[in-house]
Amino acid sequence: MLILSIFVLFLFTISAVTLSMPAVISLTKNLGIIDMPDFCQTTQENKSSRKVHSEPIPRSGGLSVVLVVLTIMMLHTLPRELDIIYFSSLLIFLLGFLDDCNSLSAKLRLLFQLVVTVVALYSSDLVVDTLFLTPELKIYLGSYWGFVFSSFVVIGAINATNLIDGLDGLAGGIVFCSILTLSYINIVQTNNLSLVYHISIPILGSLIGFLRFNMHPAKIFLGDGGSTWLGFMVGILMVMCLINFSPSEPIVFSKSINMDLNLFQPPKNPIPFISVIMCLALPILDTSTVIMRRLLNKKNPLKPDKNHLHHQLLRIGLSHQKSVALLYFLAFFIGLIGIFPIVFASYKLWALPWVVTAILPYGLYRISVLNPNNLSPHPEKAKTPKYRVTVRKNKNFILRNWETINKYIIFSVIGVAHVFASTPSLELGYAELMVLSFVLINQFYVKRTDFFQTLLTTLATAFLLMIINYNQVIIEIFSTKYRLHSYYNYYCYLLFFSSLGLLFFSFKRRHLEITPTCFLLLTIPFIVTMLPLPWSETSRLQTISLWTFILFFSLRALCQMKKILYKKLMNLIILALVPVVLTSLYRMKIIYPDTLP
Repeated sequence: MLILSIFVLFLFTISAVTLSMPAVISLTKNLGIIDMPDFCQTTQENKSSRKVHSEPIPRSGGLSVVLVVLTIMMLHTLPRELDIIYFSSLLIFLLGFLDDCNSLSAKLRLLFQLVVTVVALYSSDLVVDTLFLTPELKIYLGSYWGFVFSSFVVIGAINATNLIDGLDGLAGGIVFCSILTLSYINIVQTNNLSLVYHISIPILGSLIGFLRFNMHPAKIFLGDGGSTWLGFMVGILMVMCLINFSPSEPIVFSKSINMDLNLFQPPKNPIPFISVIMCLALPILDTSTVIMRRLLNKKNPLKPDKNHLHHQLLRIGLSHQKSVALLYFLAFFIGLIGIFPIVFASYKLWALPWVVTAILPYGLYRISVLNPNNLSPHPEKAKTPKYRVTVRKNKNFILRNWETINKYIIFSVIGVAHVFASTPSLELGYAELMVLSFVLINQFYVKRTDFFQTLLTTLATAFLLMIINYNQVIIEIFSTKYRLHSYYNYYCYLLFFSSLGLLFFSFKRRHLEITPTCFLLLTIPFIVTMLPLPWSETSRLQTISLWTFILFFSLRALCQMKKILYKKLMNLIILALVPVVLTSLYRMKIIYPDTLP
């Protein structure tokens, strides 16, 4: 099953990075690869430093991300182009790692990045020779200028990603959003998941595992090695999207019997150049603005300072996590605007990305000139850790009972999952066992953290929905057949309106916390809902994504209203997964023998 293979790869990379990161943290401390705060630096360095942390933090967390991705891809037979790309990315990482260990000259780093990029693009024949501004308007660059432009895109992505890495979790989350939207473009244009499987999924899973340790307050930083490596991979993806590149399919794809990609014809409209650029628009605009400001002030454009967008948000009074969450949203929203002409091709929205791109620099300028005194009298006291939707304290008898009823609706939606699972495939059974193992480990061995609660709730919910939609279950009563999935969907609608109404009528009673991690995880089902119908109908992806949203918010609200319910919820998920694992792996079934005469 194609979608299942991608899901398992995603889970594996998350777990691999999560398990290896403590060792990387210990290694970087022993090697002395530590990022010191400003007060540990000299006065001259403080004038231009862009650091905002107050304690020594290990760096080179990208070591775990890079090693996991490269190790997993070494187990596959990769096309020649991807072999070259991954080898070149390793060189980019090693340069950044050396810079983490002992600061290198900015000019030397730029020269080395340029050489590696040129060799990688030339050897893999990745050249953008034509730029489409609209379907009718295009610019032919030719081989030479196309090669120059392609190199400029990759170098720009490397340095834009490196420079945006100024807050805990910021670079990793923005790259996550960029790769997600670029993957959507590649899927729609090539109707092939090979590039997503070979590049996007390993990086996305690794970033989720890394952000567990990089969210504020961070235990380890990405480092120049990690940020430049991610920037290189994003730049290569941008070039690949511009030329509709699609590598040969991995072996696992040929075994899929549930989806025939050859049935889907690619759209006729070419990819607008601006759509690809907007997937990384926020770091690109921020870097361009900062460099122009330095040049106008006759300063060294390669010397760091505190004039980046994230520094401006802190200056006007936003907290660390609020700034990160806002930039996540902006990066994803701008990327969505970029892909709108592709999603809604029949509406001819080619001008929309250009209009938004023209407005964005003005928006960044307005933020840079904001007076913090007009926004918050005490910006240094802004310590709100998370976005909150607060709910009014009201001890009304009806609301308390409504909350109880809603709780049992949620529990029943999860508890009956094994009834709809029928007899899943063996591959699905191994994936179920993987998810079940994560839940068990979290229940008995892992200290409760918001990250693991969010991650496990999202993954377990999505996987249960995948199981439910695997087969259609029909029940016969008095010779009349009923499709149970239809009634289950109605029941989920009841849960949605019940949870929505409960939050509305009990406003300010409790807290529904939406963290940056929540936002990143929910961008995946959001993007999936926009896939073309042939894709979504084949694996019921739109249905699964929609109910993932509903169940996630319902479960999140429930656990925030009563913290003790999280343990009960995880126990219920275990009870729902165990029979499904037994059914798929050991072909367990209930047999009703015929009644003897």
